[in-house]
Amino acid sequence: VCRDGIPTNMDESFKSAVNFAKGMTASGIYEKYEVDNLYQLLHLEVLFMINANIMIKRCKNCGKYFIVNDRKKAYCDRIYESGKSCSSIGPKRSFKKKMESEPALALYNRAYKTHYARVKSNKMGKESFSTWSKEAKEMLEKARSGELDIDVFRKWLKN
Repeated sequence: VCRDGIPTNMDESFKSAVNFAKGMTASGIYEKYEVDNLYQLLHLEVLFMINANIMIKRCKNCGKYFIVNDRKKAYCDRIYESGKSCSSIGPKRSFKKKMESEPALALYNRAYKTHYARVKSNKMGKESFSTWSKEAKEMLEKARSGELDIDVFRKWLKN
């Protein structure tokens, strides 16, 4: 063994390998894959995405797929038909659809905004609003489950 730790019989091979490596322009270790069809290529791409922790979701607004940075994100940043991004108009559209499909929730939302405006204008105290809000949420759940008639809920909200 020489003083640099290389066995004497391998010294020439080692120097040859070092000189070859110095001539290379790329750095890193490469893997070679032989792909015969599109299915294999897609499988390989998905494998790489899993290894890199890349997540993909389908946008709830436009339905196209996008790369997700945050698991909670549900809308992409593509520009939609209206000229605004899906992430800016998607939540509003979703909320509007929810209000249209659930009349009890729409009534509750309207009443909540009315009561909150009263707090802002000092016509109602924060404690009173908090009490009303808790009762209203309980009544909303009863109306959603069918325990409470929607008309009774509507009259209760107006009081």
